[in-house]
Amino acid sequence: MWTPLPSVRSDHVLRTDGPYAITRHPIYTGVLGMLLCTALIIQHGWALAAFGLAAVTLRAKIHREERLLCEVFGQAYESYRARVPRLLPLGGLMGLRPVP
Repeated sequence: MWTPLPSVRSDHVLRTDGPYAITRHPIYTGVLGMLLCTALIIQHGWALAAFGLAAVTLRAKIHREERLLCEVFGQAYESYRARVPRLLPLGGLMGLRPVP
């Protein structure tokens, strides 16, 4: 249910399965991973700057989205947030408890 600006639709449901079972923001994880790998492969400063800009922008967007999701889904989202990491599923992959 990706949108440029955080919003809630009438048919909005809280997804916690599929890729959302290992990270709360799998699209952003993919975008940041793609930008970082591109910067490392092509080794140009502008690519690293693009990654930094995207990271800052997405951090702000995630903050707004999560505040909205807490308002809409309440305890269900808080519970989901407590067990699934924001971006990197490393804790779960390494057998550690995810950090929200």
